[in-house]
Amino acid sequence: MHRSINCNHDVKISDFNLISYPQAKALAARDVFRPAMAIVEDVVRRIVPEEEMFLAPKMDLLKRASNLHRSKVRPTEPSDINFEVRIYVF
Repeated sequence: MHRSINCNHDVKISDFNLISYPQAKALAARDVFRPAMAIVEDVVRRIVPEEEMFLAPKMDLLKRASNLHRSKVRPTEPSDINFEVRIYVF
């Protein structure tokens, strides 16, 4: 049985969520060989002050978003033996 609950306070999305997701995705796309959790921890430590760490976005969700973004920008797998290898140096 589901009940609706009436709340009198505004629910605000943390500004840290709005900042951290794009930064983590951009860093994950740039640094493809670095573990996603290491990227997420760096982004969260850089953005969220220590005394407000309880407001930080959930690291597992941020890691999943980073990995999903990384998978979308990954090149497709070759379908036959005649393919070209391109190496990009940043």
